[in-house]
Amino acid sequence: MSKKLAQALKNCPPYIRPHMTKRNIISGEDAEMYDELFVDLAESFRPKSGLQWLDVKKLQDEIWQGLRLSSFKSRIIDSAQKDAIFTLLLSTMGDRVRDFTPGGNCTVAEQGAVDWFTNPAAKKQLQKLLRKFNYSQETINAHAFLARIEPLTVIDKMQTHCDARQFASRRLLEEQRGTLELEDEATDKVVARLEKKDTAAQDEEDVATDLEGEDEAIRAESQADEAQVVEHEEEDADEGDEVADGANGEAAPEEDNEDQVAEEDEGGAEDGAADEDDATEKIGEHEEQDADEHVTTQPDLDNEEDDSAKEGDDAEEDEEEVT
Repeated sequence: MSKKLAQALKNCPPYIRPHMTKRNIISGEDAEMYDELFVDLAESFRPKSGLQWLDVKKLQDEIWQGLRLSSFKSRIIDSAQKDAIFTLLLSTMGDRVRDFTPGGNCTVAEQGAVDWFTNPAAKKQLQKLLRKFNYSQETINAHAFLARIEPLTVIDKMQTHCDARQFASRRLLEEQRGTLELEDEATDKVVARLEKKDTAAQDEEDVATDLEGEDEAIRAESQADEAQVVEHEEEDADEGDEVADGANGEAAPEEDNEDQVAEEDEGGAEDGAADEDDATEKIGEHEEQDADEHVTTQPDLDNEEDDSAKEGDDAEEDEEEVT
C-alpha cells in the first residue's frame, strides 16, 4: 500500500478497509495508477460513511473498466495487422506458393506477412509494392479493424453499459457531496459565528485586561505619588524639627529676657497700681475735704443771700421814700 492510499484511507471504517485496498486489475495493468485513481476519487467526493466508501470503490472499478475496454480496442486492431497485410499481399501477389517450409505449402503472401514483422529489408520491399496500389498503413489498419469488427462491437456495448453505471455512481456521489457541502457550509457558518463570538469575548477580555493594567498602573502611580508626598512631608517635618531645635536654642536667651521684662513689667504694674491706689486715696481725701468745706460754707452763703435780700428791700424802701 502506497503512502497516498494509506493517507486517503485514514478516515475509512476499518471493517471495509481491506476491500478498499483490493486491486481489481489484470496482468500488465499499472497498480500504482489504479491506487492513484482511488485517491483522486476519495479526495474529490470525501466519503464519510461505509456506504459512501463502497460507492467510491465501485466508481473506481467502473472507470478502470472503461479505460481497460478502450485499451482493448487498439490491442485487438493491432492483433489483426498480420491478417490485414496477408489479405493485401494476397490481392497483389495471388496465391502463389513458395517452398519456404519443409512441406513446401507456404504462399508468397503468407511469407510476406511474416517478413513484415521479422525482416526489415523485406518489409521495405513489401511497402514499396503496396504503395504501387496506393496501400498505406491506414489501409492496413482499416482491414485489421474490419477483421475484428465483431469483438469490437461487443466491446462497444460493454463500454456503453460501463459508462451508464459510471454516470449513475458519479451522480449519486455528487448528490452526496452536495449534501455534505451544504452541511459543511452550515457547519462553517456555525463555526464562524462561534469564532466571532470567541473573538469578541477575547477582545472584551483583552480590553478588560488592558483596563485592569491601566488601573493597576494608575494605582501604582498614585501610591508612588503618595509615597513621594509622605517622604517630602517627612523631610519637611525633619527640616522643621531641625529649624525648631535651632530656633529653640536661639530663643532661650530671648525667653530669659522676656521673662525679665515680664517681671519688670509686673513690678512696674504693681508700682503703678500702688501709685494709682495712692492717687485714688488722695483724690478721695480731697473730695472729702471739699465736701466738708462745702458743708461749712453753705450757711455763710445762705446768710449772705439773706443779707443781700435785706439790702435790696432796704434800697427799695429808700426809693419809695424818695419818691
